[in-house]
Amino acid sequence: MGCRGGQWLEHEGKRLTEEKILVEPLLTERAEKVRTSSWTQSSFQLDWLTCCHEQLLKETQERAAEEEWENFINCTHLPDVRKESEISTYLALWFVSSLRWSLCYEWVDIAEGVSRIAVWLVEEDHDTDLHRILKETQQAIDVMMGLDILVSQSMAMKNEELTVKYRGYIKKLRKLVEVKTDYATAHMLEHLDKHINTQDNTCKVFNTTPMQKYGIWVNIAKNLRLKTIEYPELGLMTDIPRPIILASVAVRMIHYRLDPLSPFEMGEFFTVGGVLFIEVLDVPDRPKVVKAHVPDVKDPGSWAMIRISDTRGCVERQQYPAVDPITGLINAASPPMTVHYTLPADVLMPQGVTPRLGWWNVEKKEGKGDWDEEGISDVWLETKESGEKVLNFTTLHLTAVAILQSRWSSFPYKSWMLQPMGPNASMLTVEFAGNLSHPPGRVLRRARH
Repeated sequence: MGCRGGQWLEHEGKRLTEEKILVEPLLTERAEKVRTSSWTQSSFQLDWLTCCHEQLLKETQERAAEEEWENFINCTHLPDVRKESEISTYLALWFVSSLRWSLCYEWVDIAEGVSRIAVWLVEEDHDTDLHRILKETQQAIDVMMGLDILVSQSMAMKNEELTVKYRGYIKKLRKLVEVKTDYATAHMLEHLDKHINTQDNTCKVFNTTPMQKYGIWVNIAKNLRLKTIEYPELGLMTDIPRPIILASVAVRMIHYRLDPLSPFEMGEFFTVGGVLFIEVLDVPDRPKVVKAHVPDVKDPGSWAMIRISDTRGCVERQQYPAVDPITGLINAASPPMTVHYTLPADVLMPQGVTPRLGWWNVEKKEGKGDWDEEGISDVWLETKESGEKVLNFTTLHLTAVAILQSRWSSFPYKSWMLQPMGPNASMLTVEFAGNLSHPPGRVLRRARH
């Protein structure tokens, strides 16, 4: 048995050796084919990606040249946001052009027989026309939108230096928009008589541009029967809390489509539909009219005496609800304000979900500010037969208010599809996890690639 077992093992060993000799060339050939095929495929993919990159770069350059030509033939005075020199010049000129400067000089004797001329500029006044200022701020917002595109592109390229630079320009423009709007508002309040409707003794001014809505109501008569402030042209209505109707104040409401407070914030929430500013402003003393006296002149006219103070040209915001100057506590008895605001048509809200609203609390995040939901209640969204969506809420804090949306509320996507629509154009269809009110369940976006 042992002899037969040994013979079998020897025979089986020979057979396996012969099979290995026959199979090894086949395995080597197969491995070479797989390696060659993988290399060919990888080489093909690399060549294809290189070609796509070169084509994309070419199309980007052609598009930039096309946009530059369009700006040139349109004779626009707005800067090319891709050129740092033009942005810097635009910022400087927009600030200086709104000031009226006087050139003053004086000869100064510095020694016997030696004198020098001292030259200085004196600021006389700002551009104070509210409607013209809002037109200029709209143009500044257009520039910011162009810069925001460059921010997205630089972030996609992971170019931190360009991202910081473009965001810096956006911050400077936002500050100029705020300063100019405040100055024009202050001038209007200082010269209130020009804006009062003598028929009903009211004062209400409003204006609108594509990316901002402005409305201001001044409490002239302190009429307790007046219950609401309405701006049909702005799609905005509020009630008037009793402490406001009894005070010499103005209520200013500005809606910005772009978020001016937290545009670069990468927290849990972001704003939807822009930011609505509701502010209580102090109203300065009205000018006193004194009749002039000129002998032998039948109608000599009159003088308007305006009080000049350190706050001239600046709006003075009043905190609401008021804070006790002694205890530093908020007056809990202050009634809230009810607001009804028609949302922009392109704002998408989930059906059956109560919107989350927040007000800008400057004390949060160590004084940097953040959104706070405390003090806002009775939030509900009304959809009219026309399709308009009216946001209704009650707020105790009269400051910046915005709809807050969780960054992850629509994840995961149910489905998405990228459909070619023509040369260098496509349509992206995304079906979200939540049911959006308009259009139902889907977002369509046309994009160039």
